[in-house]
This record gives sequence, C-alpha cells and structure tokens, in this order.
Amino acid sequence: MFGIHHLTHINNLDNILKNELMARNKLKELDYEFTDTAENDIILKRNELNNCIPFHFSFIQEVYGIPYNYAVCKKRKPEEMIFLVATIKVDNSKLFDFLLYHPVSEYCEKFNSFSSFYNSFLEEIKKYTNEIGFINYSEQEVKNLLMSELLVNYDKIKIDKNWQIWVYSQEVKLEIEKKFEKNYENTENLPEIIVDKNKIYFRKL
Repeated sequence: MFGIHHLTHINNLDNILKNELMARNKLKELDYEFTDTAENDIILKRNELNNCIPFHFSFIQEVYGIPYNYAVCKKRKPEEMIFLVATIKVDNSKLFDFLLYHPVSEYCEKFNSFSSFYNSFLEEIKKYTNEIGFINYSEQEVKNLLMSELLVNYDKIKIDKNWQIWVYSQEVKLEIEKKFEKNYENTENLPEIIVDKNKIYFRKL
C-alpha cells in the first residue's frame, strides 16, 4: 500500500470531476482547455509519456519534499493549486510503471512493483545523504531522484470518493465546497477536501 498525488490548478478541477483526470495527449485530442503547470521544455521531452497519467509518491513528499511541487507552488499562488491524493492498495499492476529518477533523466530506471522501487529509492537516497542526515537539494541528481514518478498507462482516471483533494487553506476548501453544492446534485461520491494544515504537500524545501 502506498500513497500517490497529482498536482494541478484549481481551474482544472471541474473538468476533472466531470470528464475524469486525463493524460496530456488525451486532453489535446479532445481539445479540452486546461491550465498547465508544467514547463513546456519538459513537456516536449516527455514524448510518448504524455499518453500516460503521471503521479508523484507521497512518501517522498512527506519525508523530503518534491522540487516540482515546490517550484509550481512558488511560481503560482499556492491558493490556486490542489493535490489529488489517493492510496494504492496493490504492490503492482500491468498499468503501473514505477520510474526511479525523473522520467526524462538519463539515469531513469523502470520497476514493475512499488516494493522493488521503494527499496531501490532507499539505496539511491543514501548516496546523497551526508553523515548528519542532510541532502543537497541543489544537486540535479537529488532533484531528479525526488521527482521519481508512477506512470499509469491509461488515458483517464475517475476521481471520486476514493480520492482526496488537499488544499492550501480553509478559504479554498469553502470555495470548492460551494462549487460542489452548486454544480453537483449528488456530492456523496465526490472526493473529501482536506486543508493541509501541517503543510505536507504545500511544504517548502
């Protein structure tokens, strides 16, 4: 069992709930408008990976912080960002690719199960940890390791009550709840909204 999350702009939430969370190429195919959070040069390098839906690992965010999440929230207002969070209860699936290091880095390695990925991650992070337990976030290898991904080899995923929406503040939560009440007759199947009081996802590195 392991946690995953997907960072997106709050403007995308309504479309995600109504039409499911989609891979980038699927969004383009259907000509859906969406607010992008990724840098264009990285998007171009991902090539066929844009047919999949990317997630980051929550244990990495909780323990170390993920540079991508920090950079996006710093560039944009954190109040505008949301994290779609879920717990995966299986160790592997034919739909899952566990990528150690950032997918476009030259040293990216693919694993078929979370357990094998996790053990390899622990071995790798040791290489960059000094004698008092610190890592150097300015090293590109460290950044790429922390930006390891789970790729779901499917073009859309339903976001429902099995998911959570983590938000920056109580004000953002109330804003989303009002939209839920206005736009959805049945709110029982919608994700729970959680205010990130301890700044787990909205943490600074």
